[in-house]
Amino acid sequence: MDEISSEIDSLKEMSEKINNIVSIVQSIADQTNLLALNAGIEAARGFNVVATEVRKLAEQTKISVSDVSGLIAQIKERVGTVSNYAKQIEVLVESSNGGLSEASEFFSNIVRETEQAREQNTNVEKELSGVSFVIDEMNEAIRQLAVTADHLNDETSTL
Repeated sequence: MDEISSEIDSLKEMSEKINNIVSIVQSIADQTNLLALNAGIEAARGFNVVATEVRKLAEQTKISVSDVSGLIAQIKERVGTVSNYAKQIEVLVESSNGGLSEASEFFSNIVRETEQAREQNTNVEKELSGVSFVIDEMNEAIRQLAVTADHLNDETSTL
């Protein structure tokens, strides 16, 4: 029983860490969006296309992070449910000699909730993979914007 509680506590800690990472990525997306806005304002008309793409990528990142946050909240809820089941089982086992069928039902619920949590973790992994891809795209767009800005600066200097 202690092992189940320990594992559940570990899952809760991991969910908190994932939530912190999501917050950091959210902040990066917000900053990238602001950077794209500034680039659009400062850059010549030709650069506006790149700035718009960076802004779109930042918004996609923001949406993905929001989806991941929702999944994490669901995982936390499931872990809490499993934790409650484990506590109920512990009370049942301690107080009853003949409550095996009830304990069996609780264990079945734990197994079901754990499987659902595992599925949600898989979904979180997929969402984080999508966020990573979007961030890579944003980095490439920013790199292209910098190259274009340098080129424009060189052209302006020669004039």
